[in-house]
Amino acid sequence: MIILLFFISACNALYLIDGRKYDLTNLAKSGTDYYKYSVNDSTVFWNFRSAVNPQKIDSCSNEEQTFVALQVKNASNPTHLKNAEQCWPIAHTLPERVEVIGKHEGLHFYYHHNSGNGAFHIYLRCNKKKLSIVGSKISEDEWSVDFNTKNGCPLPIPLSFGSVALIVLSCLFALYLLVGIFIQAVLHGKRGLKMLPNWEFWSMLPGLVMDAFRFMFSPCFGKRKDYVAIEKNATPTQNIPPSTNLYDTTESAEIHSL
Repeated sequence: MIILLFFISACNALYLIDGRKYDLTNLAKSGTDYYKYSVNDSTVFWNFRSAVNPQKIDSCSNEEQTFVALQVKNASNPTHLKNAEQCWPIAHTLPERVEVIGKHEGLHFYYHHNSGNGAFHIYLRCNKKKLSIVGSKISEDEWSVDFNTKNGCPLPIPLSFGSVALIVLSCLFALYLLVGIFIQAVLHGKRGLKMLPNWEFWSMLPGLVMDAFRFMFSPCFGKRKDYVAIEKNATPTQNIPPSTNLYDTTESAEIHSL
């Protein structure tokens, strides 16, 4: 099971840049089925973040396999390149430079030739409706590709733990109300606000909350009213403070003497 989860996570090529994730899965082609486009008398073979093997292309004898793009010039048969006269690399796969296009409207991948002559741009633009690839020639040594695909769109930002917890609690509370109202109305025949489950508690809750706030913050607005502690096993008269006597003890003695 652990090996399967590791395999799935490895196949899911997520690219994190500028705080957003991009799904770049299945953009690179395998085998010799490379991307290609033609401009004038040249055909460019390229791959997405993966090398183009010159030995797999007819008339290309370069043994190095670290090129992201190759230019084949004067190809009489661009499909099979059986009579190509010239073949040379445009840019290496490394180093790779990546930039965000606009406000996460896509990604710009930039590669250059290690000799300093040659550059290749891949513009991965966000387009969820239509897939299209348009290649162009900037100069003799610089080429670019506009790759319109949904993979150029950033993935939605996932919900945080707090948001998920809030949604779950809201759903549970709504279920609690619906089930409680059904039981109170059908089984007990109650109507109006009394159909709410535990209506007595909910009706008292605002007053209890106000009492709690009043008790906590009363020192900030005035003198707090203290409670009189009741001693254990004490008679009612022992717990009455002297300040609460309703009449003077001397007057009480005179009345009893009469």
